[in-house]
Amino acid sequence: MNRIKEIVRQRIGYVATFIFLHTVGTICGWLEGPYRNVDKILLILYMLLENETFGSLNERRIIARSTIWRIHHTIFVEFHDQLNEWADTCLQRMFSNPIIQCLIGIIENEKGFKDGTTFLDGHDTRIEYSNLAKYPKREYWSYKYKDSGLRTQVLMDNQELAIAISKSLPCAPNTDIGMFKQMGRIPKLLDPSVDVLYIDGGYFLGIPDYIEKLQEKGYDFDESNFRAPIRKPRNQDLTYSEAQYNEEFGAFRGMIETLFSHIGEKFKFFNPHSVAKMSGDLENVWNLKLHLCCLTFIDS
Repeated sequence: MNRIKEIVRQRIGYVATFIFLHTVGTICGWLEGPYRNVDKILLILYMLLENETFGSLNERRIIARSTIWRIHHTIFVEFHDQLNEWADTCLQRMFSNPIIQCLIGIIENEKGFKDGTTFLDGHDTRIEYSNLAKYPKREYWSYKYKDSGLRTQVLMDNQELAIAISKSLPCAPNTDIGMFKQMGRIPKLLDPSVDVLYIDGGYFLGIPDYIEKLQEKGYDFDESNFRAPIRKPRNQDLTYSEAQYNEEFGAFRGMIETLFSHIGEKFKFFNPHSVAKMSGDLENVWNLKLHLCCLTFIDS
């Protein structure tokens, strides 16, 4: 356990480790198995950091496969809803709000993009399909990976902190804009008087309808709360200034890709080269792991 503790400390530090231990320990309570309770939770964190499996821990005689499976099942299945709700709340409120985002934008954002407070993007991850899947194989097809995958929408603020995460769903039938529209808490997180959400072209066509639906519900959002790259007119080229703007816009908005990259570096479970193993509840389990890792990533 001493080596495992050292790896965790070096990778994410004390505060992020405490956040994970406190969150899981408070919600789940005592977990069945040998070791102290804190060490059992630490093993789960270590699995995410190193992309370890039940089998690899068993082979190295760290903990029996059946025991770590029970611990994992208790945390990510039995206490899924409670942990997910708590992690959602923490991501939204602990370190970010519209006032902080607005001030960060004024002080740190690049010239021309001072209004940028939040960023949205879809994140695909590879999965290993099996007959345990909830949906037919064709629905998991990811054009990005040319393989089975899950898609998740992530809302990030301009401190590079994830503040909202959608459900994780099969790639093929779930478009970015469709999943975004299902994230009902987004308008509650954003302040229409100061927030500007940066999106890519994949969301553009669905935004007018989205704004109209929000206004019908009493939210005071309009097109000024969204910025996207300039669309190329049919049968025409962009002007030099328009193309230059799109290049600068893409570079600035690219910080959300940096977030995904950093999470993959810290947590090998989310590395682009890793493949999530299929289970009967894969979508929910994978999504909760992303929630918890984004929460602990706040300080790391």
